[in-house]
Amino acid sequence: APWSHWPIEFGYRGSRGFALWMMDFYYRILNSGIELPLSAGSANGVKATPVGYDRVYVRLGQDRFDYPGFMQALKQGRSFSTNGPILELDVDGTHGPGDRIGIRGGEEHRFRARARSRGELESLQLIVDGAVVGEQKGQCVRKLTLEKALRFDRSSWAAVRVFERPGAAEAWEPAGLVFAHTSPVYFLLDGKPVVVPESVQDLLQKIDRLIAHTERLDGFREEAHRKETLDVYRQAREVLQRRLALSGRDGDR
Repeated sequence: APWSHWPIEFGYRGSRGFALWMMDFYYRILNSGIELPLSAGSANGVKATPVGYDRVYVRLGQDRFDYPGFMQALKQGRSFSTNGPILELDVDGTHGPGDRIGIRGGEEHRFRARARSRGELESLQLIVDGAVVGEQKGQCVRKLTLEKALRFDRSSWAAVRVFERPGAAEAWEPAGLVFAHTSPVYFLLDGKPVVVPESVQDLLQKIDRLIAHTERLDGFREEAHRKETLDVYRQAREVLQRRLALSGRDGDR
């Protein structure tokens, strides 16, 4: 059975399509001012992936190399998730994933991303507010570097992702897309959160569908459980409506 009907609705099919849909959905969350860092899990026993195949790395910086230090870095978003490639991103030579940079409109920022992998790399991409703004393609290479300068006129986020070229998997490897993705770097103008109205409105529509589905869903042992679930959805909707108000749009239809 499919994990969700939404990928197919939006035209995403196959293992690559599912990964791209998950990224697109993640971008809409980030575009709603929700600073959600990346993590990873193998879902062993549900998906055909061995334990440790999907993983997350963090940049500890000056933190101790122990569990509390790891969790602190993960919560701050100093991370990248991968099932293969190693991925690095720095901004202006001093900032990386998880950092929040106060900006002035029109100020230039320089990006440098590096990727390496045991397999052949296809492309390394720079993503800003969900759109690809820079790309370095590869041919018969296992290392890629991307450099680009950008200016921002509103609060935005940026991240990089890299894909291996599709090829024959080894016997132990599950079939699927091999890629890596960093958590975002945030560029905040006047301290304001990132708000892309179209993304917020899309999430509001999805929450409305979840509310309607839950209101008629059978299987709750008690009506109190249904109410508890609906309360969570409605609270989320209120948060998104407040985000949308920051952009001058109305979330009610």
